[in-house]
Amino acid sequence: MNREAFERLVRETAYRPTTREAILSELERQTIYHTEPPREGLEGLADALTRAFAGSLGEAERLLTALASQYREQPLCHYYLFAVQRQAGDVASAKRTLGHLRRIDPGDPMVDLLHMDLAGKPIPGITEEVRLANIRKLASTPFLKNPYQLAVGAIFEEIQDREQARVLDVGVGSGAQMVELLGLLQREPHRLRRLEVVGLDFVQQFLETAGRNILARAQELAGRVAVSYRPVQGRIEALDGATLRAITSDGPLDAANASIALHEVPGEAKWAALRNLRALAPMRFVLVEWNYCLENVLPETTAEFLFNVRRVAAAMVAVLREQHPVAEAREVVRGWLTQAGGQLTCPAAQRQECFLDAASWKALLEVSGFTLRPPDPNLLKYVERPDRAGTGPEPWYLAALPARKRMHTFASTLLSRAVSLLYVRQQGGSADGNNLPKHSCWWIPQAPPDAVPCSQGATEGPSRRFYAGLRSLFTFLHTLPIIGRQVGLALALVLLMAAAAEAEHAGGHCRPVEAPADFPSGFPTGTSRG
Repeated sequence: MNREAFERLVRETAYRPTTREAILSELERQTIYHTEPPREGLEGLADALTRAFAGSLGEAERLLTALASQYREQPLCHYYLFAVQRQAGDVASAKRTLGHLRRIDPGDPMVDLLHMDLAGKPIPGITEEVRLANIRKLASTPFLKNPYQLAVGAIFEEIQDREQARVLDVGVGSGAQMVELLGLLQREPHRLRRLEVVGLDFVQQFLETAGRNILARAQELAGRVAVSYRPVQGRIEALDGATLRAITSDGPLDAANASIALHEVPGEAKWAALRNLRALAPMRFVLVEWNYCLENVLPETTAEFLFNVRRVAAAMVAVLREQHPVAEAREVVRGWLTQAGGQLTCPAAQRQECFLDAASWKALLEVSGFTLRPPDPNLLKYVERPDRAGTGPEPWYLAALPARKRMHTFASTLLSRAVSLLYVRQQGGSADGNNLPKHSCWWIPQAPPDAVPCSQGATEGPSRRFYAGLRSLFTFLHTLPIIGRQVGLALALVLLMAAAAEAEHAGGHCRPVEAPADFPSGFPTGTSRG
């Protein structure tokens, strides 16, 4: 997936509040960001932003100027007047508006960072000590704790009836979620006797810390569950074939977890990350992300981007102010926005905090070869605050399964079994059988690619002559009428079953398949494990 295709996917799927009612609802939630939530002028502000997001910046600026004059102590009116003025290129007016906003709402970290940026000053970062303290504060709230616990519960339910399991944790960090999983194994009934945790992170210090924490907690399960830890250094989107093979060299993965991690993979690299996860073929993959859109397809100077950032900042302050003063909660927002040179002000291409909302994640998962699994309401039993979690149309998490778990037709089951072909998603059965040869002549590689071992001794697959012959057959079938194609398809299926039998006799293998440049859009790529 290139940059253009990724931006198109986000534009077509991302949630954008465009109606007056939706924008007003968002503005009402944003008032919690302030010590004394201001509510005057919100209706007029929603009217102005409706026009701004539709591209009528001049009309929006006129309405916002009148609102700012009428409600001189309403921070949101001045904040969005600044946003529209800056987007329109009126920097001088934007600076004056920002100056007034600093006077009526001193200590607002977003305003401070925007002021520094307009003044040409570098955005100061925070120390590692402060960053970790901020994470601990968020981790004590449902904003972070609920998604983590839902993911851990989903993994536990996947492995609880197995005697041994392997779990991959993407962005393992301190290992907190795997420690939580071990806690469930200590408290809840299960059949597990051996667990291997594979921790992936690009920071060596995190890998070492996670190892210490996981193995320390594992001591409490001594005699019941044998726990081992395997660190892997790297970024999920940049793993090469050798690393992917190494992760699965000791056996297939029973679960993979990516909780509040993949949003830090920018842009189209998210597809590369999901493609690698699909190549690892876990029995269950759980993706947990916040349902916001800060992806770097929006320029940092747009009013819509500042609106989206304010949504996230207000959500953070809302949960933090239940335990901390508003000023302290807003300092956590400051720390978040100063990462990597300033997430509020840096050029969009350099943005690190690249959230996507649920609809965009779903589209990326499907393109990457995953089958979505509806959220299970029973998972709410694993969270401390079920009243602050939901499994409705905008859930806290997304759960996905490899496409090989659900096969729609006999033909697609056979194709996914042992041969180096791509999975046929939503094939309609015999009525669409004539479509199979048409696309399959693209799918079969000229020579079998390197195999990803799925069991000991798996080294060779179907012969190269078989692949060349099958390609020629399908190319020939494509020239025949529909009836001829369907008869030929039956013969082709016999050859495919022979290939499956040969592969199973050799020990079984998975083969990653890269789609050619002219591969039709809308079809996932990935691996199929026999």
